[in-house]
Amino acid sequence: MNAAPETSKPVVASLVWGVLAILSACVVMFAFRTREYFVDDAFIGFQYLANLLAGEGFVFHAGDAPVEGVTNIGWLLALAPFCTIAEPTLVAKLAGLALVLLALILTVCLGQGLAIKVASPEDSLGL
Repeated sequence: MNAAPETSKPVVASLVWGVLAILSACVVMFAFRTREYFVDDAFIGFQYLANLLAGEGFVFHAGDAPVEGVTNIGWLLALAPFCTIAEPTLVAKLAGLALVLLALILTVCLGQGLAIKVASPEDSLGL
């Protein structure tokens, strides 16, 4: 009696991974279409990064006293090492894209067990 749910598990898994592939393709296409767009907060952060990488410190204007002027200091400091080999705008876009794709993959992996249980309700009832 449990043979039918066992045969549907690979189908459900394939469907879930297919949805992940479609969502990932959509995210990559959206990232490509918006690659030139930044908000004002990003400009401020990039200015801080430019001064930090130039040896002026974490300031908006070179020579000014340090002032807390960013809302995303952790993100900027995480990007800083990679900005030594590529433009901050490119590094930020690629890091954001990678993190979104990672979130999609983790969501699918965590939800795959739930999808299999939904596809075979008698297993979730303990039958």
